[in-house]
Amino acid sequence: MAHRNRMRRRPKLAWVIPVSLLWMTSELVAASDKPRFTLIVGYDYAEGDYGQDADTTIKTVPVTIKAETRNWVGHVQFSTISVEQKFGGGLNVKDSGGGDTYVYVARKSRFNWHGHNYLDWGVKAKLPTASEKKRLGTGETDWMLQLDGFRSHGRWLPFATLGYRWRGDDADFDRKNGLYGLLGLHYQHDRILSAGTFFDYRSASTIRVADGRELIPYIGYKFNDHLSTSLYGVVGLSDGSQDWGVGVQCIIR
Repeated sequence: MAHRNRMRRRPKLAWVIPVSLLWMTSELVAASDKPRFTLIVGYDYAEGDYGQDADTTIKTVPVTIKAETRNWVGHVQFSTISVEQKFGGGLNVKDSGGGDTYVYVARKSRFNWHGHNYLDWGVKAKLPTASEKKRLGTGETDWMLQLDGFRSHGRWLPFATLGYRWRGDDADFDRKNGLYGLLGLHYQHDRILSAGTFFDYRSASTIRVADGRELIPYIGYKFNDHLSTSLYGVVGLSDGSQDWGVGVQCIIR
């Protein structure tokens, strides 16, 4: 039955997304201008029941390598993850290991419409490098099409993301495809200090849980042109989200 679901849910033009990802990656690598590299290392802590029967604690250490040219941007993200679930009766289940790998490439564009506006047209893939046996991942590849936009308006910078995700089915659940996105506002106080907040939405992966909705405020501090950091908090707004979370990122250019 699970195999039939996979075949039924596969997009008719499923080959377009991976081929586009390969083509866009080759364009990024072959760009005439020298790419600028950024390393981002973080730590994320989250607690909640995510609409399930167990209270879950997730600790993640993501590492992102980003390359950017005048017309292209791309990144690869790896992570290690630790998941602890507390069920009734004192039963605890804990596993850890490598997380899934995310690959993203986008074509950058800029246009003037009552100010400076920017739009990135991207393709993204989730590669199943996390252990399905430990239930750290689904063991399936997900494909995404994504638009990222922002507008420069003095010290204020509104930004948004809109994407659609084709999820691969695992052996236990018929996973749903669906939309995801965010809407936020960034404020640059000066060259050193910045802050902002954004609302994050993602459609539920199965019919058993609610859509994820979270509010994420953050603050950033720039030590110099090569090193900066940001701190953030997460407030869950739905049963399908974590209850709360905190995190930190270190950005090296």
